[in-house]
Amino acid sequence: MGMLGEVEGLKAEVFGGNREVRGLHRVGRAEHEHTKIDHRVPPGPPRRSGCGEPYRSDGSGSIDGRGATCEHRAPRRGGIAAPGGAPEMRNGMLSAEDRLAIMDLSARYCHATDSHNAEAWADTFTADGAIEAPQGVSQGRDALVQFSQGVNTNMPTVRHHVSNLVIDGDGDSATMSSYLNLINTDGNATVFTAMYEDQLSRVDGEWKFAHRKIVV
Repeated sequence: MGMLGEVEGLKAEVFGGNREVRGLHRVGRAEHEHTKIDHRVPPGPPRRSGCGEPYRSDGSGSIDGRGATCEHRAPRRGGIAAPGGAPEMRNGMLSAEDRLAIMDLSARYCHATDSHNAEAWADTFTADGAIEAPQGVSQGRDALVQFSQGVNTNMPTVRHHVSNLVIDGDGDSATMSSYLNLINTDGNATVFTAMYEDQLSRVDGEWKFAHRKIVV
């Protein structure tokens, strides 16, 4: 009985010790769970676009691949965004549409004179527009029509080729410099070369020549 009692006592000590160890493990896990570090980054201030305004929160129309877009729309016509998102011209510079319209005016001028259409040619000028040629100045619609008819009579087989256009201006006024070559369609030979120096005005939304000078 003495030996048996000692064995039972040892069992009790061992099992009791195990219970204490298991209890310590449970306490340790609880303390570890309680002291876990939250590695998540706390929310910071809202991201802002290049214009300084917050990105839209609805995530529509991503511009940066992250589902965000600026409240302001991108400016059009080479301008900068004004308050309210409306574009305005940067320092009054001509827009791309203005430049294309002026280039088109130059082309229509050539087509009109080469097709011997004096009225259409005069339409490329303002009402009091003028052309300054080596032989003198013609100003006003009637004088311009007469000038064009004279050119058509004296040079019936030439074609106007204009190149190297340099356009500048702001608002409703512009200047343009360009090269002129007259080609004879009978022999494809250059019969005349010069430069155009132009002053242009926007009239009722349409660009016109106010003064065109032929510089030989």
